[in-house]
Amino acid sequence: MAKYSDKNGNEIQLGQELGRGGEASVYTVAGKSNLVAKIYNDNHSIDAQKLEKLEKMCDLFDDKIAEYYAWPQQIIYSKRKAVGFIMENINDVSKNSNAPEYVKIIKFYVSQDRRKFFPNAEYKFMVHAALNLARAIETLHEKGIVIGDINESNVFVNNGDTTIKLIDCDSYQIEDFLCDVGKADYTAPELPNELRGVKRTTNHDCFALAIMLFLILVGKHPYSGIGTPQEFRQAITQWLYCYGKNAKKKNISSQYPFSEMFNSLNNEIKELFEKAFGTLQRPTAKDWISALEKYENELVKCSKDDGHWYN
Repeated sequence: MAKYSDKNGNEIQLGQELGRGGEASVYTVAGKSNLVAKIYNDNHSIDAQKLEKLEKMCDLFDDKIAEYYAWPQQIIYSKRKAVGFIMENINDVSKNSNAPEYVKIIKFYVSQDRRKFFPNAEYKFMVHAALNLARAIETLHEKGIVIGDINESNVFVNNGDTTIKLIDCDSYQIEDFLCDVGKADYTAPELPNELRGVKRTTNHDCFALAIMLFLILVGKHPYSGIGTPQEFRQAITQWLYCYGKNAKKKNISSQYPFSEMFNSLNNEIKELFEKAFGTLQRPTAKDWISALEKYENELVKCSKDDGHWYN
């Protein structure tokens, strides 16, 4: 195996390979159980522009970012060439029972998976996780950073305290370093399907954030319903929000029991979703934090079941 070091020439020893993708591989770091190394494959090597971006990200790293993100902390070199970086180790407990208690968010909002990986996740737990996600997004937005690629594969939830962690941070938009990727199911309707070279805004992030919050609180994609196209992207570009005030006029409707989950939300949360999916002036992460804090405080514990909370 190649020899690795930090920018000062100090040796970095890599251990077991944890995963391999088309862009990079991830390894444990010897003596640092809380850290992993992401090493780019030869066909995705770090050029001068990518290196400049990673250096800027390492400079931005602080305690607030560390709270929510597996952020680049230190660049790794091999033969004086940048080949990767060190970040926090966010293991998926669904793959390894000995890993830290983090689970991909898709296993959180899909009920049958939630019962397995989050056996104590009552409704207040769900609301608090949604609140933590909004706080995570706001942490970067207040720094002027655009995530660009929010989806169910790169958001994790701690099954003990609802802590949120996001991964794949090196794709984020930092100043003029653009994010060229994004999942169609979360992409704002005004954006093109091909995102390479497109400069995005925090408002675009807020569309994806609203979809993720809807999935957590309602359990269904907001553009999935009766009378909508099978492809979410097509429904998004046609503004076919199934729970909206104009849904009936568009000959679409939500599906039971998800409509009941939606109806249980308070009016402020419903109005924020209406604004997120019916206008271009979407609620900010800060708007969601305020509304979800109020909503969480409104929840009442059932007199017959301590694990049941309701609005």
